[in-house]
Amino acid sequence: MSSCSSSSSSSVSSRSLSTSSTSSNDSVSLLNLSSLSLTSTTDCSKSSPPVQSTIVDNPITWYKSQRGINICLNGYTYQIHGPLKTGNKWKCYLYRDPNKRCPCFIITSPNTGTPDSPVYTYIKATAEHNHSPNAMVQKKNIFISKLKDLSSDPNVPPSVGQYNKLVAQMKFTHEEMKQLPTFDSIRKSLWRAHNKNMPTLPKDVSFSISEQFKVTNNEQEFVVIDHIYGKEQKRIIIFSGPEQFKLLCTSTQLFADGTFAVTPRPFKQTYIVQALHDLGIVIPVAWILLNDKKTLTYQLLFKLLQSAAQERKLIFSPKRLMTDFETAVKSTFTILVSIVFTVCKTLPNTIHDGCFFHYLKSIIKRLKKYGLWNNYLTDDHVYLLVKTLTVFFII
Repeated sequence: MSSCSSSSSSSVSSRSLSTSSTSSNDSVSLLNLSSLSLTSTTDCSKSSPPVQSTIVDNPITWYKSQRGINICLNGYTYQIHGPLKTGNKWKCYLYRDPNKRCPCFIITSPNTGTPDSPVYTYIKATAEHNHSPNAMVQKKNIFISKLKDLSSDPNVPPSVGQYNKLVAQMKFTHEEMKQLPTFDSIRKSLWRAHNKNMPTLPKDVSFSISEQFKVTNNEQEFVVIDHIYGKEQKRIIIFSGPEQFKLLCTSTQLFADGTFAVTPRPFKQTYIVQALHDLGIVIPVAWILLNDKKTLTYQLLFKLLQSAAQERKLIFSPKRLMTDFETAVKSTFTILVSIVFTVCKTLPNTIHDGCFFHYLKSIIKRLKKYGLWNNYLTDDHVYLLVKTLTVFFII
């Protein structure tokens, strides 16, 4: 508390903002802040001048927060305080801030819109804010709220493209963009918003696939194969649209690899197959959920692909297949060739290629496994031998 003496004076316009009288049980004195001016004089030169602000009847915007709907007016943000008989009472979001304790409350009309798209009209206010407005913080919060709404669509996962598109739509300046959170910093919160509208993950393989996941956006078949085996303890599900599956069977070169970290339980692996298009580009054509990465599983997978192709009057017979260096996959495709020869009598040989990246990764993995990594880093002879191995198959 400053020890210097001060005096203040305030003036309020006689024009009333309200068109209706305040209810008798409302003990809050409502001021006309559209024409309220507050001046202050003090003999303490070190004291900071008071913040002056004027609330005018501008459109009220809103955004969603963890506590519900927040409304925005002239750079100030308000949280719901409680309902009144003829409207709603809102408090400044810095009301609970121990350093501010902003005393400003406003009264608005009831929501004349919908719960998902509310519409409020400003009526009155109770006091001046004791801080300046911050339109940038408000705009940033609106941006995050809109991004979470977009991410909540179960058919559209959060993405950098979605983030950049919203930045462009809201027309952020270069300086404003510096204050926005990066996509990576809010990635987890966006995925939480996305997963809220997703079905609960099953505990075992005996579950039904929701109809919305069985078809594409064009209402075409998307689940090509849904096969339960292993005493109903294992399951293979292959997702592919009609055009994608046709490309899978007609392409001369396929690229396949599995990923594990993003695979939902009870599955262990998402096996993704990409195909070389006539335009010279590679396109994902199949997403396959597997319970493991055993040789017998890959054998069954390729048999199922062959069977699905025959049902559609196609032939699953790529000329080249590139995979990582898993022994299971390599041995499986050798077995597959013999199976197809038996059924179809004639089938061109499929050439199996190993991915160079996975080849190098496999060498490094084994150097570390057998305790040779330090020798590779320090011994010139071992280093040269390993480098020779990395290019040996290219010669």
